[in-house]
Amino acid sequence: MIDTLYMDKKVANLYDSLNSWGNDNDFYLSLISSSDKLKILDLGCGTGILSRAFAENGHTVIWCDPSLSMLELAKENDKNKKVDWVHAKAQDYTSFILFDLIVMTGHTFQVFLTDEDVLAVFKVIKKCMAKNGLFVFETRNPSINWIKRWSDNTKTIQSKSGETVAVSTNSFKQKDDKISFTHHYKFPNKTIKSSSTLRFLSRDKIKKLLEQEGLKIIEIYGYWDYSPVNDESLEMIFKVIHK
Repeated sequence: MIDTLYMDKKVANLYDSLNSWGNDNDFYLSLISSSDKLKILDLGCGTGILSRAFAENGHTVIWCDPSLSMLELAKENDKNKKVDWVHAKAQDYTSFILFDLIVMTGHTFQVFLTDEDVLAVFKVIKKCMAKNGLFVFETRNPSINWIKRWSDNTKTIQSKSGETVAVSTNSFKQKDDKISFTHHYKFPNKTIKSSSTLRFLSRDKIKKLLEQEGLKIIEIYGYWDYSPVNDESLEMIFKVIHK
């Protein structure tokens, strides 16, 4: 399943303004030592802000994303040409390289709406992990009322071209463990609507699916400060190894 949110180049160009460097990036960067020289795979890399940081620290990095618009921006932003990029869905990715660290950031995990897609991704992860390798990803805590948290949320940002863009989200609909919604991007001369659906799996369900593919959780955090997860935690951040 591909979330089409950033397939439009005009919308993709807003990504960095809406998702600047934050605590999540600091967390993922803290997973590695500056003295290590690792092979890293960034699945669902977006515009590559984290991949570039890994590469600038001397690691070998491959980034992968299903959106050509995002990959084009990622390539443009990689001024030093230090990262190799691949156009593919996470569940279809193949590699001859075994990675010491595989990350899936930006809540990418939530765009996989069926157990079959999740298992396909986990199968790829297992095949691509080096011995003693680590897989780290996050998903939003389903205990939180996300519709209430996201409702009436409008922000104004500047695009790279200098346009003022109003961004809002509405038309929420929840069914079982999925929430669907619509983003509105109001440019000066055009409004773009983009519909998305995200899946909010429980810890137990994720654990079961990981174990089905021979993967084991070694730690779960509730936020980017390494705090333990509880019902009030916004995030569920998983560190995973081979069983």
